Amino acid sequence: MLAVVDSVGREVLHYAGLAAVDARGRSLLAHYEIAGDALRVVVDDAQAVYPVRIDPYVQAAVLVAADGAASDNLGKSVAISADGSTVVAGEPYKQVNSNAYQGAVYVFVKPAGGWADGASTARLTALDGAAADYLGSTVAISADGTTIVAGASSKTIGANSSQGAAYVFVKPSSGGWVNASQNARLTASTGATNDRLGTSVSVNADGTTIAAGAPGRSGSMGAVYIFVKPAGAWAAGTENAILTASTGVAGDGLGHSVAVSGNGATIAAGSWWQTVPRARCMYL
Repeated sequence: MLAVVDSVGREVLHYAGLAAVDARGRSLLAHYEIAGDALRVVVDDAQAVYPVRIDPYVQAAVLVAADGAASDNLGKSVAISADGSTVVAGEPYKQVNSNAYQGAVYVFVKPAGGWADGASTARLTALDGAAADYLGSTVAISADGTTIVAGASSKTIGANSSQGAAYVFVKPSSGGWVNASQNARLTASTGATNDRLGTSVSVNADGTTIAAGAPGRSGSMGAVYIFVKPAGAWAAGTENAILTASTGVAGDGLGHSVAVSGNGATIAAGSWWQTVPRARCMYL
């Protein structure tokens, strides 16, 4: 491990996990070496087959919540925009007002001079947040960095505990990300107790298509709910489509993980509770 510090001793760069392998996947001995004002990575390439891949881990910044507290669990989920300029992190155990474990989502925007240790740019919360919603257990951000989706799978909807919901936050058209509540709350028209919608969430590149998994649906057979942005803007609503497995049975847990392609045309969903011979299946 190597730490680079500034003139007053503050760590500004952190190197760790140095690894080197050759074309056969054979690990090579490697270490850091200081030579005057230069830092070198030295690799023993005796008998190595080229090309050789050298992968140091470089930590550029530590990001924290501006209002962080003990046991908030920032980083339970994370996502990043395509250009790496916007990071979103879930903090599902965050107490908001008097609501323990209501949860929150934090946005970090890359400074003009590059990533550096710093506090959040914005905190996103649910306007209808309640204790034990666990907002931020899962998060996703569109490739263009303008749309953030956060799951609250323990959210009570009506009389249905843990029916779950997905919350959509849209970047303001001017001024950038600021502390805000959701632009839309997405729920299932067929929602029931313990569906746990929002256990997983994903959004396509331009933020117009959202997928949310509900692995507890129908005796834990599971389902994936698709939400499409209305012509005007995201607004509270229910799904445009429900996706289920043709071979699904109770206990499969479809929707425990989901992913949406960049153009929104393809959805992948994990069904990791399935039994042999369909164990750990993924559906397209």
